[in-house]
Amino acid sequence: MADSEILERLRQYDIYPNEGRGQHILIDPYWLGYIAGYASPDAHVIEIGAGPGNLTERIAAHADRVTAIEIDPQYEDILSDLSQQHTNVTVVMGDALSVDYETILTDRDQDIQVIANPPYHIAEPLLRILATLPMKDAVLTVGDRLSVTLRETDPSHPDFTRLSLLALGFFHVELLAEIPRNVFYPPPRTDSHLISLTPKGDEALASPAIRIIQKLFLLADQTSVGNIIRTALQEGVTDQVYRSKQERNRHDRRETRRWLSTLAQNPGSPDALKQDGLIYSDPGSRLQIPDHILSSRFLALNNNDLQTLTQEILEIYPSQ
Repeated sequence: MADSEILERLRQYDIYPNEGRGQHILIDPYWLGYIAGYASPDAHVIEIGAGPGNLTERIAAHADRVTAIEIDPQYEDILSDLSQQHTNVTVVMGDALSVDYETILTDRDQDIQVIANPPYHIAEPLLRILATLPMKDAVLTVGDRLSVTLRETDPSHPDFTRLSLLALGFFHVELLAEIPRNVFYPPPRTDSHLISLTPKGDEALASPAIRIIQKLFLLADQTSVGNIIRTALQEGVTDQVYRSKQERNRHDRRETRRWLSTLAQNPGSPDALKQDGLIYSDPGSRLQIPDHILSSRFLALNNNDLQTLTQEILEIYPSQ
């Protein structure tokens, strides 16, 4: 479909992209085909932010199944018509940050891929969701500045933020292509980058740094930074092998609930926690992290504190 055809379809369905929601429709046939080409023939592709379905139908020609998620009701009619034309396309109208992915991912033996063009303001919560999905990889179209942030691994660099740490802990990030702004309607203020996120495998958890970083996000709302570090280090000592990822996740949830229950019952008694075998060591004894960071909730840290925390973790423990 040529770019003029896409614009004509938008007019036919009386659709006006909402720039306030970060809606910039890719209308260039070359780039639509280029992105869709990353879909694997046997994969179930979850497209987040399907819009008018201009990329959806291209993906449907490459992948086994497509689930197109879209929050804006103005796209419902055009996506419904598209799903009737392509039997391997399912449309889910809703917020990608709150839909039930368990009901979408019905066949766990099938490769799962994610393709998305997320607005910046949902980037962090979306990446936290992607970190929990059993996906093969994700291909994201993002603004060039967000791309730089996600690929930055040096915590002393000004571009290093919590998003950088999230990407470092959970994904291998690769720049696939640079996409000019003039192939979108309406054009965004900056050029875009196409990046891939490939989940780090179980072998990455052999690194204490990766275990700590992942736990900082997984337990971000539950306890202090110091307690999260203790939990992550303790897991490295238990040296247990699980037959499947499902069994390991079940064990992690059980141990986290047990640890939090013990903490609630003994809020002022670190000795009681040590006797329970749940504290590996005082993080301050090896990690030179200021007390105000250790006692804070992870999401409450400002960027300077985040960089201090990350620098110390990466200096003491290997991240690869």
